[in-house]
Amino acid sequence: SEGWAAELNEKRGRRGALYKGPGASRGLRLTTPPAPRLRLPLVGRIAAGRPILAADQVEDRLEVDPGLFRPRPDWLFRVQGWSMRNLGVLPGDLVGVREDPDPSPGAVVAALVPDPHTGDRLLTLKRYRRRGGQVVLLSEHDDQVEYAPQVYAPDAVQLIGVYAGLIRPVTVP
Repeated sequence: SEGWAAELNEKRGRRGALYKGPGASRGLRLTTPPAPRLRLPLVGRIAAGRPILAADQVEDRLEVDPGLFRPRPDWLFRVQGWSMRNLGVLPGDLVGVREDPDPSPGAVVAALVPDPHTGDRLLTLKRYRRRGGQVVLLSEHDDQVEYAPQVYAPDAVQLIGVYAGLIRPVTVP
């Protein structure tokens, strides 16, 4: 009801959360400061599919709501590929990654892996497992032929960090 809303606004005003301008019937405004924002580097692309060449340069710095991520990320990467689609990670998404060179098995990780043809270090996003002394990186996709597990010797893989969440950019037609 109108009376309930007026009472609620009065209480918020007494607590200092709302300010009502003098003589203004619609002059309410919030007085609490906006939530703190994270300023994260958008480092480049990360493969959710076949690994892609790792780029060590910052493309941009984006301010994001820290509530979007758990744990708090250190970097953002733009996703390329479909291998993590069952996790809800799609091409074009920005994934937050928290630095963690020693993640728990079962975690979704960003990892640098060797290109089998050139030896270049490639960056990929996969679920991390250990099996028989090997590092196994698994996709989150129903097609396990196209997105087969990747198996590496432990010294061939550099675990960069753990997946912390994503931002899905929205384009308006």
